[in-house]
Amino acid sequence: MSSRLDQDVVSCCTNLPPANWKLWSRDTQKVYALSDGTRTEERIALLLGRTQADVHTILSVLFLSGYITLQRGGHDVVDFALLETSYQVIVSQQKAFLFDFRLAIFERPDVFSLFSSPHFESNFLQALHTILLKMQRHDPSVFQFVQQLGARHEKYGVTREHFRLVGGFFLTVLQRYVGVLWTRPMQRTWEALFGVLTDVMLFGYGQFTV
Repeated sequence: MSSRLDQDVVSCCTNLPPANWKLWSRDTQKVYALSDGTRTEERIALLLGRTQADVHTILSVLFLSGYITLQRGGHDVVDFALLETSYQVIVSQQKAFLFDFRLAIFERPDVFSLFSSPHFESNFLQALHTILLKMQRHDPSVFQFVQQLGARHEKYGVTREHFRLVGGFFLTVLQRYVGVLWTRPMQRTWEALFGVLTDVMLFGYGQFTV
């Protein structure tokens, strides 16, 4: 599961920056200013002379904080209608879904050793539910919530690759449960969401300054 944005995704400012936006790093200010709905992540990185990975992280933070949207062909990359449709499938079969999710993780002992808590799957689902609600309500506390999740995972030695693998396990199981209703746009919207969440959780490690 890739955490990079597709080449045709552009970023668009949605809100004026906060009064203290001058406290943002210079790169964050510049990325925000260049998010005019015409430039891709790759183009912004080229203009700023920064790596695409750095720009990707900044865009993820700005997106989750509610200052930009990410769009493809004039449509939001993270489609809440598609997320809600598939998430309700989990709710309707939660016990079975959590069992299969744990089984998928168990098949990778190196990953399972980091997420072996008997309550991991239910905690994962509860955190995801909270994030989706906060994002739909445009609750600015969602950024801090996800950042703190990342900070808690740091002490266990969880890396970007571990986040990517767990996200992939989740989507594999979800696709099986959604069945014929599963579509490529649904997969892409979940991948985009997990990519953003991974970036912000790693931001919680203090690895980035935005």
